[in-house]
Formats: sequence, C-alpha cells, structure tokens
Amino acid sequence: MHRLVLEVRTQHLDSLVSKRIVELVDKLVQAGQPTAQAEPAAPTFQVGDKVVLNSGGPVMTVTSLVGYDGNLVCEWANGEETDHSCFPPAVLVRAGTVHNPIRP
Repeated sequence: MHRLVLEVRTQHLDSLVSKRIVELVDKLVQAGQPTAQAEPAAPTFQVGDKVVLNSGGPVMTVTSLVGYDGNLVCEWANGEETDHSCFPPAVLVRAGTVHNPIRP
C-alpha cells in the first residue's frame, strides 16, 4: 500500500511540474523572450566524402565511420604514402566549402 501511495504521489508531482514548465514557456513566448535552443547538429558525412579540417589542411577522404561516438576515419595523401586518422565530425567541413576559421 505504501508503495502505491508513493507511486501516485510521484506521478502527481511529475504532472504538476510538467504543467508549470509549459505555463512558463508559454509566458516567455508570449512576452517575446527567446527560449533555449538546441546546438546545431554536427555535419553528417558518408564514406567517400571529401573533407578538410576546419583549421585547414589537406583534402581527406572519409573511409569509415567508427563506433558509437560518430568519429570518422579519414585518409589523405602524404607525399607518395597515405596517412589516416580519426576525427569527430564537428572539426570537419566538406572539401570546397568556403570556410574562414577565426584564428587568435
């Protein structure tokens, strides 16, 4: 019985909190105040895409998508050999994209 009372009380409190949050967001919107915005998603790439680092560097080819964290394996020419490394998508842009990083 005690467990049931706690469950009902928790559901009731959750409902009250949710309603209050909706009320506050509605007031902010009506007042013209900006609400929290999600950060823009990192760009998505596919195997075979040509990319460069945000900070510049050689054109690289995405050769595979790695693991749950979304990192990409990229390969590039280094003289007569090739190199490769893993990069998070947020540090890459598509090759040919105009990008002017801010440098200190």
